[in-house]
Amino acid sequence: AWAGNDYNRDSSEGVRAALLHKFSDDWKLTLQGEYQQQTARGAWDQNPSVDGFHNVARFGPESLEFHNRLFSLTVEGDTGIGDLIYALGYWNRADHQINEYSEYVYYQALPLQGLTCETYSPAFTNCSAPTMYYDYHDHVERWSQEVRLQSKPGGTWHWTVGGYWEMTKDKYGSIYAMPGINFAGQLAVEDFANYYDPLLPPSPLPSEWYSSSSRVDDHQVAGFGELTADVNKKLSVVIGAREFRARHSSSSD
Repeated sequence: AWAGNDYNRDSSEGVRAALLHKFSDDWKLTLQGEYQQQTARGAWDQNPSVDGFHNVARFGPESLEFHNRLFSLTVEGDTGIGDLIYALGYWNRADHQINEYSEYVYYQALPLQGLTCETYSPAFTNCSAPTMYYDYHDHVERWSQEVRLQSKPGGTWHWTVGGYWEMTKDKYGSIYAMPGINFAGQLAVEDFANYYDPLLPPSPLPSEWYSSSSRVDDHQVAGFGELTADVNKKLSVVIGAREFRARHSSSSD
């Protein structure tokens, strides 16, 4: 079902745009956006054959989808006492991969064959092909904001004050699938007894050998300031400080 010519295919597309708007000689706004996607089909490892070609043998689906989005908004202006800069950023990345790994059976033949048969005794019976693949997904979102006010060029004293805020959310997970798995097989029953809560009945998804789901959240907020004094043309004294607070949380199933 997976055979074919030009098995390895890859395509990438992207677009980028920017818009500048001047409210006056002292104030302007810049809006930028970028999007890129990549799609691929096939496996990128190769097996040299005797006829000089490079062949690859796979027994399940393999693909990659990657989407990246990036947006930013910047406002710059003269407040009279200094120059103000405000920046808002957003980043969104989605990654989806399906990879076949039946070759793993070569190294772990006994347990995997046992999961595709009714029993893992020396006389295997009622076996299915131990086709295996994993489906992985990852989705990250990040928001950030920064505002800073800084002194105008010139003079002996220069200063900067500002604040920063950031929030990141990452959701990812995978399922390792074995379409030929026999849940009634002896080895599967024993594994369920070891891996699952003995007070709860096993409840795997169809063809599921293993799966996981995770989420990570990060938050950060900071304030900063800097003061510079030009002693002469070759020497300056800088004093700066930054205080930040960060929070991290994660969960997995």
